[in-house]
Amino acid sequence: MRRPAAMVLALVGAASLCATPGGAQTLVDLVNRITPSVAYVLAIGPDGKPLGSGTAFVVGPATLATALHVVQDANRLTVQLPGQTAVDADVIAIDTARDVAVLRASALPRPGPAPLPLGTSGTVQLGQSVTVLGYPLSEPEHPSVTVTQGIVSAIRADPQAVQIDAAINPGNSGGPVIGPDGRVIGIVDASLRGAQNVNFAVPIDAAKALLARAGGAAPMPLPLTTPAQIVLRGSGGGLGPNEHDEKEGAVCQPPPPHAAVLTGVRVELHVQRPLHLLAWLSWEQGLPPESDGAFAKIDDSVNPQLVTPVAGLELPPRTLCLNYLAVNATSERARGTFSVVYTVDYRVFTAAAAGRAAPGTPRTAAETGWAPVPAR
Repeated sequence: MRRPAAMVLALVGAASLCATPGGAQTLVDLVNRITPSVAYVLAIGPDGKPLGSGTAFVVGPATLATALHVVQDANRLTVQLPGQTAVDADVIAIDTARDVAVLRASALPRPGPAPLPLGTSGTVQLGQSVTVLGYPLSEPEHPSVTVTQGIVSAIRADPQAVQIDAAINPGNSGGPVIGPDGRVIGIVDASLRGAQNVNFAVPIDAAKALLARAGGAAPMPLPLTTPAQIVLRGSGGGLGPNEHDEKEGAVCQPPPPHAAVLTGVRVELHVQRPLHLLAWLSWEQGLPPESDGAFAKIDDSVNPQLVTPVAGLELPPRTLCLNYLAVNATSERARGTFSVVYTVDYRVFTAAAAGRAAPGTPRTAAETGWAPVPAR
């Protein structure tokens, strides 16, 4: 929800729905039935300005489901159904392992739109058609629902993700993924960085337990997260006497407890000649600096005074490694030293939020084989 993106209008029609005029009308009827129950979610910061936005859908009287990352940093939340005014909302239940949140918006009109019927994600089939509704790239003053279509594009061994190819953009997170029978089979959650339309939804079966016990829960204090940091350090010296002698190293550290997201990086680099140094961060120890999993690369050719922090990141909180390569470009033993320090900023769930979260342990990217980023 914070990344700039080019506007993309994509409606990928499934043959079963769009092959005939009657099939197309079926899709229109489906969208007309579901749209009144799909809400625009606005996350507001401590200064009263928008932090970002997402999507939610009605699951009960004044109760909506969304993706946790849409609401976790907000000091205040509003939800807005089509044709209605925005009203305040509370977070009443969260699942940090599956990235799901339940909202209550008591000021919504009663009886209100019908809750969307929930399907069974455990029986989804490869190639099954899906329809996604949400508010990608919407402005708070004029939110409008967007519809995209696609299929279930992969059946993964990981039961915590339904892979779909329906187009999604920042603002889709938290929206419903609708199966061919008109029932919700997932909640839009993430995209695979660097891939095209490799998107993921939280299976609705994984969210049902949270939805069932959220009914009488009290509002949770906002924001649900607070800042935290870790520091990664690498240093050395005395390379040589062989010409172009090199020293490689890596220091790895897990994220802070209850980490929600990695948000920024600052780096300090000090190198004494004749040494040269290249450093970078990665999710795996020793990952080459040119690989997709490496970022925040720096070398000693950069003036330290010109090194600026990287902010606005939304990266998954996993074990992080500082990697470095020091080189002595002479044939003498280099008495110079080098040091590199990465300060990594996170948002972590507060004690109150962690205490109210549904039990469960998030799986790492190494376990799942993919590293998604939020589809805010």
